[in-house]
Amino acid sequence: MIHINLISLLILFSLFACQNFSFSQEDLQKLKSTKKCPNCNLRNSSLYKLDLSNANLSNANLNSSNLSDVILRNADLSDAILNNADLSNANLQYSNLRKADLKGSDLSLADLRKAKLFGAKLDRAILCHTNMPDGQRSYLNCKGANLYNANLFKANLSNKNLSKVDLGRANLSQAYMVKIILIGANLTAANLSHANLRNANMSGADLTGTNLSGTDLTSSNLSGVDMRKANHLSDANLDGAIMCHTRMPDGKENNSDC
Repeated sequence: MIHINLISLLILFSLFACQNFSFSQEDLQKLKSTKKCPNCNLRNSSLYKLDLSNANLSNANLNSSNLSDVILRNADLSDAILNNADLSNANLQYSNLRKADLKGSDLSLADLRKAKLFGAKLDRAILCHTNMPDGQRSYLNCKGANLYNANLFKANLSNKNLSKVDLGRANLSQAYMVKIILIGANLTAANLSHANLRNANMSGADLTGTNLSGTDLTSSNLSGVDMRKANHLSDANLDGAIMCHTRMPDGKENNSDC
């Protein structure tokens, strides 16, 4: 009897979990067909790359949903639950995010120009290379952010902390990155041609296959950096750069400054 009751409890718990941790298929179809889904249950749903401009999602539950690359221009997201949602590279221009819960959400590369954020909760939100309502770029809480394949041509990243950020294949050509912190960052196959990285801390970063043509690495910390198959290192300025357990393009380890 006890065994049967335990099984029954497990079944009930599973049903409760499905109801509370999954989105409503009916609500999802309603959103896609009408763009009007206030108070809808869309938690853990994937809305990747959808065009939801002018959509009504007020009070909707979008907890932990995938909204990356979604167009939400002029959308109503007031009082929506968006905690831990992926909004990376989303277009949120002119959107209404009043009192929206964005705690822990990823807004890296998102465009929030002219968006209404009054009363929005942004605790622990990733705002990395994010266009804010006033048009300024934010680099708040960037650690571990996804900036893969981002276009950062001539970007001013001086003194920014981009530790462990994924910048693989990013275009950082001519970027101004004096004293930037790139500890453990992924820069594989990135374009760093003619970038200014003077006094940068790049310890433990992955620069395999990176374009270093004309890159200024003067006095930068390259300890533990992997530069195997990096291109045009001979054209880079390495005056005063720290080399310790640094993998060079030919695969050999440079310990000249250990």
